[in-house]
Amino acid sequence: MKNRVVITGSDGFVGKHVRNVLTHDGYSVIPFSLRDGKDVRNERDFEDLPSTAIVFHLAALVSIPASWDIPDEVLDTNIIGTLNVLNYAVRHKAKVIFMNTSAYGNPQYLPIDEKHPITPESPYEVSKTAAEQLCYVFSRRFRFPAISLRCFNVYGPGHQDVAIIPQMIKELITDGNITIFNGTPRRDFVYVDDVVRALVAAAKYETAMFDTFNIGSGKSISIGELAKKLIQISEIAGAKIIDKGEKRPNDILEKVANISKAKVKLGWKPEVSLINEN
Repeated sequence: MKNRVVITGSDGFVGKHVRNVLTHDGYSVIPFSLRDGKDVRNERDFEDLPSTAIVFHLAALVSIPASWDIPDEVLDTNIIGTLNVLNYAVRHKAKVIFMNTSAYGNPQYLPIDEKHPITPESPYEVSKTAAEQLCYVFSRRFRFPAISLRCFNVYGPGHQDVAIIPQMIKELITDGNITIFNGTPRRDFVYVDDVVRALVAAAKYETAMFDTFNIGSGKSISIGELAKKLIQISEIAGAKIIDKGEKRPNDILEKVANISKAKVKLGWKPEVSLINEN
């Protein structure tokens, strides 16, 4: 059982990468996804699972816009799904690694550390914050380890087109241009392989209780700079940025992670940089 793990959302963007790495490293991986006929919202789907040492809980509805359109589905999947994972962990004394988001709202200071107040600004962020709180109270009440990784903007191969980087790339290839609402806001982008390494490091981290870690690059890049970089890489002649200069309601000017805690406790640091250091 020591090397047997469950991955919820194993067929998702990050889940596929985690599954490949763990399988390569010799873990016995039990996939848990809709494609496997299993739904985190259905408690019965956990009843037939064998005992495992670790649950990587990655399954979620992750779209912020969709969370305004179908908040009931988002809350059901992300909160009830997490509750079912935790009940499984209690029964089998499994460690839970929860992939969270960075719901810090408009930062009070930069870079943002784990002590920064949580201020969710969408039903999606509310659902993930509530799920993290469930991890905390279950870990404390039933005394099993649970770790929440508060991930910033994850990018990499296999990401859906609705995410900003693949959306830009698709438009660049299709139209030869990149249209952005506002090039000023700055975000912290972290590569999917670095996130996978953080998940694995969290699984190996020895703790008996609950803990949280920021997972990001520790650097920010503006949306305008990002678009410019993609055009440079593409070498598409005549490609240009169409900046509408529109400010969206409650838009955050900058988010950047303080990743010192993950570096010290998990022995983790990002290896892939989106920003040219030269």
